[in-house]
Amino acid sequence: MSAEAAKAFQLELIPPAKPELARALGTFSYAPKITTEELPASNLAAVIPGTAPGLKDDFIVLSAHHDHVGMEGGKLHPGADDNASGTAAILEVARLLKDSKPKRSILVLSVSGEEIGLWGSQAFVDAPPIALSRIKADINVDMVGRNAVDELSVTPAQIDGAVGTLTRDARALASRQGIKLTVEADKYWTRSDHYTFAKRGIPCIFFFGGMHGDYHQPTDTPDKINFEKVARVVRLARDLVLQVANAVEQPKLLPKEAWISWVWPLPLLPPVQKAH
Repeated sequence: MSAEAAKAFQLELIPPAKPELARALGTFSYAPKITTEELPASNLAAVIPGTAPGLKDDFIVLSAHHDHVGMEGGKLHPGADDNASGTAAILEVARLLKDSKPKRSILVLSVSGEEIGLWGSQAFVDAPPIALSRIKADINVDMVGRNAVDELSVTPAQIDGAVGTLTRDARALASRQGIKLTVEADKYWTRSDHYTFAKRGIPCIFFFGGMHGDYHQPTDTPDKINFEKVARVVRLARDLVLQVANAVEQPKLLPKEAWISWVWPLPLLPPVQKAH
């Protein structure tokens, strides 16, 4: 290449422009319009009194939420599974245990506001009618009316820092009753009212029948409820509540080496999060 041709390919370097000095653009203010709406909500609690000296002042909570999303887009969302099924289940457990004379007291708790952030259970622990130190466990029931009749999911199943004797005892009872427990509910560890108790260091377990296409839809209707499954959940919850209420030792957390080898029907899920 000739010297002239090489010179033709050279780029002329343009010195960078000097940046402009910062200048004030004025002030900006934003005042969003806030609308406050008060809605009626309620928690309902009932107690089956304990009978044993030294234990009767301790409580095992059996919980479920009775709220749903209501009207959305002009359509009613019935919430037959979420969570009329769980509400009906704890009412039936209460009926079955009302004359059981447990050693520890059983507190049956139906809460509202779960769908908007566990508000009902949070209100309960923020202003408890009994000292939180007296609450030894929470057994929570939410969406238990769909999917296979002999299959139920629980959490904590593999939640590090949360798995305890409640899960161990539920596994043993379910096995004797022909119910296959799975780990699907671990995906929803923070999504139902048991988590409110877990955050306060109270051992808990959550029974869950499994997700389905009618979740939070107008199609979550009573005709799709598997009542045989609800009845099986009632028996399992009843037996677990009564066993825990009458046990010599109160529920406690287990070290990871005690539960990590447990076999579950579904593959091992990755760790979700630790309890707080």
